[in-house]
Amino acid sequence: MKQPAIIAIGYNRPESIKRLLNSIAKADYGDYTDIQLIISIDGGGGSNVREIASGFEWVRGEKTIIEHPENLGLRKHILSCGDLSEKYGSVIILEDDCLVSKNFYLYSTRAIEFYHTDKRIAGIGLYSFQYNENAYLPFSPLIDGNDVYFMQVPCSFGQAWTSEQWSAFKAYYNAHVEITDDDLIPVSVKSWPESSWKKYFAKYMAEKNKYFVYPQVSYSTNFADPGEHWNNNLTFFQVQLEHQITPDFKFIPFDDSQNKYDAYFEMLPDCLIYHGAKINEDTSIDIFGTKNMDRIQHKFLLSSRVSNNPRKTFGVCMRPLWQNIIQEDKGDIFNYALTDTFSDTIPESLKFYIWEKQQPQGYYHATRTKYYKLGYYLLHPLRFIKKRLKK
Repeated sequence: MKQPAIIAIGYNRPESIKRLLNSIAKADYGDYTDIQLIISIDGGGGSNVREIASGFEWVRGEKTIIEHPENLGLRKHILSCGDLSEKYGSVIILEDDCLVSKNFYLYSTRAIEFYHTDKRIAGIGLYSFQYNENAYLPFSPLIDGNDVYFMQVPCSFGQAWTSEQWSAFKAYYNAHVEITDDDLIPVSVKSWPESSWKKYFAKYMAEKNKYFVYPQVSYSTNFADPGEHWNNNLTFFQVQLEHQITPDFKFIPFDDSQNKYDAYFEMLPDCLIYHGAKINEDTSIDIFGTKNMDRIQHKFLLSSRVSNNPRKTFGVCMRPLWQNIIQEDKGDIFNYALTDTFSDTIPESLKFYIWEKQQPQGYYHATRTKYYKLGYYLLHPLRFIKKRLKK
């Protein structure tokens, strides 16, 4: 395998691209030399971005600046950068609102070397999710002694592809460019704007049963600076970066892993059973409550939705959420029953309760202060009125 080229993507956020490039410059590259850095700038971006790219000193190899004459938009821009994998063999793609850890390149290179022959792997993620982007609830994988887990969710906060992985997706993309109601991806993903490349990759992974490799500890984080998709700075996507002094990566073959998750961030049933959950093999997992009930074909369902005849119920006190099922935590939040006994909705109040219980204690107490409650009800006056009427 050729060592991957680094592609930094910019448009009109000069401070963002400067921050990203500085983090790339500070990284540890071990014995790797002659590392290609490509700075790709979409057309119509500010001159400050071009000046920063031009003035950035890269001492690890050749620096190439691509200035697109016209505005491609985010989806076409990412696709054009992915196509560069054919030239370089493999690429690490970083949007300008990302920041990478010291060992991001070492991790990416070793992960590519380990997984590049497995056709079920669609890419390598540098980011480690701490939330379910479909349910807007906390998410974290089980810690199983390995450095990675697998998920049918594409990564957009720092990702790597080999030319073979990318060409397989592009062949699919060129033949299937429509997102429909029948696609096996979350409803929230289908509603993403047309500027999103990620929803097409999500459809590809779900239909072809492919997975991204994700690290247990994140090698990238995201600032969500105001841009094409966001109007305000968000800290919601910030995660803790790894800071290993002498990294020693422990990868596991896909077949040997019992730490796998589907397109809805749900642990696969066989993995949950392997770790001790006492459920039937013919079970659909929907503890986040985001799956379409009409599409569930399994006999049993484990869900945060309400069942009128649950066989088992579980609480929500343990972290991560899967431990509540594995350890059979007592409670009435998650229900296990025949699929046809479930209702189609999940109360928003229940989602808030799950979120609240999964936060650190400092957050739990902060939400009970009079200042938090005042601000909350100023933002949601109708909820305050309903609460008073109920009392």
